[in-house]
Amino acid sequence: MGASLFLDADRGVRVVVPFRGGFGFDLGDDNSQFSAVRRWFFNDAVPPNLVFVSKRAEFTLFGVRSVGYSSNLSYAEGTLRAAVAVEGQRDYEIPLDAPLTFGEFSSQLSGLYEWSGLTAATWRPDLDDEGKVIRLSGTVETVPPQSWVQGEATMTLTSNWNSTNIKPGLHVDEWLVLRSSFPSPRSVDDHLTEQRKVQSFVVLMVGNAVPFAKHQVRDDGFAVRRADRSIAERPLREVLVSGTVAEHQQPASIDRNRRGVLVPFADVGVDGLERWGALDKAWERFIFPAVGLLSRDGVFAEDRVSSLSMSLEAAGNLLGEVEGERATYYRGRPATKTWFFRCFTYLGWDCSGFADSTAGLAKACADNYNSIKHYDRGDFPDLAETILVGRVLGATVRSLALKLAKPDHVFGSNGNPLLRDLVEQFEHFGMRVNGEGKWVQVEPVEVDDTL
Repeated sequence: MGASLFLDADRGVRVVVPFRGGFGFDLGDDNSQFSAVRRWFFNDAVPPNLVFVSKRAEFTLFGVRSVGYSSNLSYAEGTLRAAVAVEGQRDYEIPLDAPLTFGEFSSQLSGLYEWSGLTAATWRPDLDDEGKVIRLSGTVETVPPQSWVQGEATMTLTSNWNSTNIKPGLHVDEWLVLRSSFPSPRSVDDHLTEQRKVQSFVVLMVGNAVPFAKHQVRDDGFAVRRADRSIAERPLREVLVSGTVAEHQQPASIDRNRRGVLVPFADVGVDGLERWGALDKAWERFIFPAVGLLSRDGVFAEDRVSSLSMSLEAAGNLLGEVEGERATYYRGRPATKTWFFRCFTYLGWDCSGFADSTAGLAKACADNYNSIKHYDRGDFPDLAETILVGRVLGATVRSLALKLAKPDHVFGSNGNPLLRDLVEQFEHFGMRVNGEGKWVQVEPVEVDDTL
């Protein structure tokens, strides 16, 4: 039957199926050309998997569902959406209604290559006596894969590159692939669950979105076979997933200079990623609100405080009691400021550059959050205070994520860059938090924007 396939940037694959079967047709006539299609839409009986074939492309669609139809007296048009679409036709010996599973699943993420620092190309300039470059020597080679175990999956970061001669000169394109593999084939959702753990960690390290850019598989079920059924080729097949396709058009959030990056991959290593992937499920309450917030642009300062506070409330509960926290109790019991105090103390921060005490900083942050959260607290807090609290909480969440993955990490002589940024931000606004958690004005420091 005829149909048209579209790729919607926000929701993935959409298939439009025209058929005759409007109000003027007998819906009980099962012998007509379009009787099967009418059952799809009128009786909500769409097959779970379908194959789309055209002169330009072939796709096998999985998790197909009807999203409605429109009709007049004689003409109708129905719309289908697929949860997953795989380039090419699946092997005909595999039943069409069989679940879609893969042993390996590869993804590219915008910004992952820049964060990792895993480059396939190295360049050596040769200089003359005046220091001018007279020769440039380059070596391009695949970086050894970096692998670690994450639950039942084995995760691998591997570099890829190719050279093109479209225009004069030497051109090398590089990208990094995140691959998940299981001992036995698993669903796309299972693969993405493990890959999102890595994605979440990278988001927290760079402080911005790290969107999925592409998914690919190399699988026997989509191989090219000879007449005797032996495999001639296992080409890379593109996979379109409705849950991630909206991310594909988002640009990389960091550049090659890695501005804003807390630490690169080299400081975390596969052992840090393995430790992060093994965190108890309860830590999702810490991870999800922060990652969701950092992955969005244009959020209000109050939204930032609310989401990051949810993360630190969870972390504070999970970390447990720390020394000195009883000074933050309310009526003898832990309060919101206690959760913040636990996180600050766990990190061992020296906040003297912008606050008189850790307990005072925790109280100021908690008061700001509670004033935003509770409708009966009157006006929203002062915007400058809210901006600074958001900065403090963001730095805390990101630093805490690093410590969970790499407890023994030690910054260089300049210390935590996020902590340095906080000192500069407080100085810029001319504000400080005293020991009682109150905001006080100090003389602002002029910042040279040309640097």
